[in-house]
Amino acid sequence: MVTRLHLFGAPGLVHGPDAEILPLQPKRAAVLAYLVVSRPGPLHRRDRLLAIFWPEHSTRRGRNALSKVIHHLGRSLPPGSILTQDDQIGIAPDRLWCDVRAFEQALDSGRAEEALSLYGADLLEGFHIAGSPDFDQWADAERRRLRRRAVASAWDLASEAEQVGDGPRATAFARRAVEWAPRDESAFCRFLTLLHNRGNRGEALEAFDRFARDLLRDYGVEPSAPTLELIEAIRDGTLPTEPVPTVSAGLTPGGRTLGSHGLEPSSEQQAQEAGLTPTLPVPVPGPSQKGATARRPITGKLAWGVVGMAALVLSGSEPLPSGGGVPAGSVLVTEFDDGTDRGTDEGLGAAVSEALRIDLAQSRAVDLVDPVDIGETLELMGRRRSAPISAEVGHEVAARSGIDAFVEGAVLQAGTGYILTAAIRAGSDGRTIASLRESVTDPDQMIEGIDHLSRGIREALGEELQAIQAGPPLERVTTSSLEALTLYSRATTVFNQNDDRSEAASLLQRAVALDPGFAMAWRMLATAVQGDSDQSLRLEASRQAFHHRDRLSELERYTVEASYYAVVEGDRPRAAQALLRTLDVDPDNVRALNNLGINYVYMGDLERAEDVFRRLVATPGVSSTAYRNLVDIRTSLGRNGEASLALAAFERAYPEHRLVPQLRVRTRFLLGEATEAKAEAYRVVEDLLAPADRRADMWTLIGRIAYWEGRFEDGRRALLEAERVDRGTDEAAVWTRVAGTAHTAALVGDGGWARGHIEARLVTGLPDHVLLDPSVAIRLVEVSALTSANDSGGLMTHAFAGVERLATAYARIQAGDTVGLRAVVDELPLHLFQRALLSERLGDLDETIELLEEVTQPGYTGWGNTPERLRALIRLGPLYEAAGDTARAVEAYIALSEQWAGGDRRGRGIAEGAAARARALQDESGAISRR
Repeated sequence: MVTRLHLFGAPGLVHGPDAEILPLQPKRAAVLAYLVVSRPGPLHRRDRLLAIFWPEHSTRRGRNALSKVIHHLGRSLPPGSILTQDDQIGIAPDRLWCDVRAFEQALDSGRAEEALSLYGADLLEGFHIAGSPDFDQWADAERRRLRRRAVASAWDLASEAEQVGDGPRATAFARRAVEWAPRDESAFCRFLTLLHNRGNRGEALEAFDRFARDLLRDYGVEPSAPTLELIEAIRDGTLPTEPVPTVSAGLTPGGRTLGSHGLEPSSEQQAQEAGLTPTLPVPVPGPSQKGATARRPITGKLAWGVVGMAALVLSGSEPLPSGGGVPAGSVLVTEFDDGTDRGTDEGLGAAVSEALRIDLAQSRAVDLVDPVDIGETLELMGRRRSAPISAEVGHEVAARSGIDAFVEGAVLQAGTGYILTAAIRAGSDGRTIASLRESVTDPDQMIEGIDHLSRGIREALGEELQAIQAGPPLERVTTSSLEALTLYSRATTVFNQNDDRSEAASLLQRAVALDPGFAMAWRMLATAVQGDSDQSLRLEASRQAFHHRDRLSELERYTVEASYYAVVEGDRPRAAQALLRTLDVDPDNVRALNNLGINYVYMGDLERAEDVFRRLVATPGVSSTAYRNLVDIRTSLGRNGEASLALAAFERAYPEHRLVPQLRVRTRFLLGEATEAKAEAYRVVEDLLAPADRRADMWTLIGRIAYWEGRFEDGRRALLEAERVDRGTDEAAVWTRVAGTAHTAALVGDGGWARGHIEARLVTGLPDHVLLDPSVAIRLVEVSALTSANDSGGLMTHAFAGVERLATAYARIQAGDTVGLRAVVDELPLHLFQRALLSERLGDLDETIELLEEVTQPGYTGWGNTPERLRALIRLGPLYEAAGDTARAVEAYIALSEQWAGGDRRGRGIAEGAAARARALQDESGAISRR
């Protein structure tokens, strides 16, 4: 028995031969519709479903609600209908028939009439669910898309019927097309022309009266002048009867659509959204008739000389690749300047440009870029898609998109004739490749003159195009300044390929100085300085990007919003939702994938983060950041062997990358190759030509390895050397090093030295203008908590501004004010280890043990791992004792004694003390059992 899902009109689930209607609660119907119709399908990420249908729920509540919906759907659908894979869910296409899916399959297979028999109404007509605005937006977009396909197919069938002389059938399909798109005025004009050609003058007049009446009633406007001229010609019998040209419905910009009134997208917009190319318009009388790409009118005698060629070439144009790259040999023809002063020849420059485009499009040596295809680039420049392509604009478009060459020119008046001039220029720098000139002594010879000019351009391009080296396409982001965009693109290169954040930040600051509203440059600036100890610039850049987001494209806006929510508001789930919306529009968006993986890390979902980064590094041309993140996440998951493989891939792709040695040291150490790791680290620190911060980072790693092996003196020396090497940097960076040194020492039990070291820096204090990174502020708070009961040195005060709520919690603990504090702590966005430290201070023995046990497990991720795992080893023995778990206390003490048995005097002393305590507990336990 077949179960059928009907989504055209009100949603309904029909089962069995008796057409039993199965009830569906609205939310379940909406989820089912999305799972079946949303592209690409059939599987969809659960987190995306949560963001669409339960945006106000917590992740736990949302997942619970989704599980209930899927459970109920599984009971209503045939067995095996629910598909699951990892964290994705979907509906098996072979288990459930759906009218929308059948409609699209029929259209794709060329069975248009069968498809239209299924299209009885709009998708989910009149259907709505509360509290899910993203679902409403998705449904509206799908509704428009499917309607466009239905209208286009109806017009195709009407054209086919007209061509074979089947007038009634042509009229029937055209009528359906007009009913489905009642406010597409250009399509309506075509319908009137069809009725007129069939001799149905009366029906045409009645249809027009209804159209005009509805237009006035609903929108307060009248039909456009071309439509009025058409109906007058039909009414007085002056419109000749002739076949209607074959066009795609809704894609005929010969007349006006009501997009200008904000009622529906224009035909040209619909064509662009559908990925289609407009063909010839219906011939509407009057001077406002437009060419197929909505350029300025082709006028006078020249118009009829070029319109006949248009149908041969316009349908072959293809949009530029989304990344901005274009085929080799690409050429853009700009609008020729019109230097004539004759009213009858108004628009002659545009007509010459159009004629040249048509001619050049037939050349095998040239890949012509149609102005329609650069609409997105124009919008990124802050211009309308339909803006004239002047020589200046054409040069910028070519430079942004990597177009090899552009052609500019002019039409000049010379007595009763004309002079046509043209110049071919390199797209990258605008240098002149060739110049041409043609004289036309008589207006009747204009087409011949254009032919000669076109032949000269083709010959010049054939000789010179191979020698033109097009510049690489610039980044496709919104800014009106080409110079600012060039700086942004350079910054992207040095950031992604070389991880040179300082140079990237410098370039980006120059870019936003040129265009203060350059939101994507502000956003990238925030990313470039995210490692700075002083976070003031990062926060300000994120706010500036968010402030200017309204001028951005949809993809850019989601990216900026995600950064703002993550950086300024600290709302990682909301940031992830914005990135998922980006991926809905562009599933292979590298920037969005990388940032989504980072957000999953902060949200604690490491498995999902690893999936994202693994997918990312498989993308051609991916940046170094993706490789680095994959190495980091596999290390965090304890998959050190897989991390080593990812690092090897990183080295192959970016052999000179500055982070490769650091990652190699860490990975080898985690694989148990401590000797090799130290040797690698010392090679870097001994290279005096290496950047200071890189050498300092290596000294920090050497120090942590020393502490791990129980060599306290070596650990101190290495950390102090890291500070010395990097001491030439700004005050905030110095504080970052100092806080890191003290934090490491305090965690491994070297509290007195840590406190003394950091208090030496407090003598000079922290400048008021410096805003510490939250991670640095947290370290100061934790050093205070680990080394002093009353914070007499004022560490908490210096850290307070960075992490106010955490500092307040520790201050209340130190003051003995713990009433109600547990609830406050539970709401703090803390890392696992941070929570363990707070829990121990609160006296929550069980939770502290549980959290520290997680720290000791393979795969624990934290700041540097090593000091935190050592802290867990040191504290678990006493905590188990306090909990009365002698056996596990003995195990913990033995583990610590073995860890530092080969250390220096202090390390060995701690190891011997731990071993002694283990023996004492064993003796006490044995004595108790003997009693």
